[in-house]
Amino acid sequence: MTDVTNEEQRLREQLAAEREARHEAERLAAENARLLYDRQDELELLEMVAAASNEATAIEPALGAAIVHVCAHMRWPVGHAYLVDPATGALRPSGVWYLEDEERYAAFREVSEQPGLVPWLPSRVLRTGETAWVSDVDEVTDIIEASGLHRVRVGQEAGLRAGFAFPMLVGNRPAGVLEFFTGGQAVADPGLLHIMDQIGVQLGRVVERERARAELERSNADLEAFAYVASHDLAEPLRSVAGFVALLERQYGDRLDDRAREFIAYAVDGVERMQRMIDDLLLYARAGTTDLRLERVDAAELVAGALRDLGTAVAERGATIEVGALPVLRADAGQLQRVFLNLLGNAIKYTAPDVAPHVTVCERSAGDDAEIAVADNGIGIDPAQVERAFEMFARLPGRAAHYQGTGLGLAISRRIVERHGGRLWVEPNAGGGSVFALRLPLP
Repeated sequence: MTDVTNEEQRLREQLAAEREARHEAERLAAENARLLYDRQDELELLEMVAAASNEATAIEPALGAAIVHVCAHMRWPVGHAYLVDPATGALRPSGVWYLEDEERYAAFREVSEQPGLVPWLPSRVLRTGETAWVSDVDEVTDIIEASGLHRVRVGQEAGLRAGFAFPMLVGNRPAGVLEFFTGGQAVADPGLLHIMDQIGVQLGRVVERERARAELERSNADLEAFAYVASHDLAEPLRSVAGFVALLERQYGDRLDDRAREFIAYAVDGVERMQRMIDDLLLYARAGTTDLRLERVDAAELVAGALRDLGTAVAERGATIEVGALPVLRADAGQLQRVFLNLLGNAIKYTAPDVAPHVTVCERSAGDDAEIAVADNGIGIDPAQVERAFEMFARLPGRAAHYQGTGLGLAISRRIVERHGGRLWVEPNAGGGSVFALRLPLP
């Protein structure tokens, strides 16, 4: 009887152990499933913020989307963003908020946007450059300065107890701080904070893009101002110099020897070259700042117009120009014709003196885009110098150095093509010379 009792007890203990093991396995499986769900949820949060950041053309919409997504993910009722003033380095309210209950948190928003407020948690993030989490503000009120403490008290009255903030980074420097608050205590989740750090980096890229765009606008404004100076303040004295040199030659020409006349010729040539450079500088400035007047244009008509302007050069050099079938484009006709004028003019000019220029203009296959090639039998460009050829005032070594020019034609052409959403490059011509190819979107 004892043996039967012992066996029964053993079986009961074994059954209890198996049941406990099964419960533990179920618990671990449920916990792992929850963790997996949480991680998946966090990845989806990061993807949504990244998508909004990539689409944003200004920082405020990107901040608004990030705050809404974070509050929805955490089910926290308050989110807000501060931006760093580039001039002073101080935090200033962005005006971008998420408030689950506008009326309940109105006082907290009002005190948060008061001038001169030093918000404790965002200030700490700005100072350290790292994410900060407070599980319960009651535990830190004794180290918060007066203005920040008043804000904390107003938040407590609205039921806000826990919060965290993370930096919006441009490089290693905070460009802003996002803060979030909830009621009750909340324990920091290291995995979640890592996701927030990544969101801060994503938003920092939006700031970088916005700053780059602002710098480009400032640069364009400076260029426009320079264009005005070049067209008025520089051109006027240049015309005076040309006029007085011409007057000198007319009134005193019979008293001047050959060497003096040679000096006058040098002066006139210098004035003419300076005027051409001013004209090309104006073209370069306008190519980057003038609004494009896009319309459907036949590229063949633009080439024909450029060749009419080059008629004298074509005749003097005995050039042969072959133009194949060309596509219809959506472009600013005047600016794109300037591109063909530069490319065809260069093809004719940069040919050896004892060689008759031969230029072909044709369309090449380029998938969904249009690609037009201007090929010549000229002196060619050293492959190591092809990118330098498109720089402003570029003077390439070798035979090209013996040809006159302002060094702006290709820079102007590339700028025009890129503003049309296209590309302009050069490659060697198999038969000698160069091939300038421009690719533009089809209408």
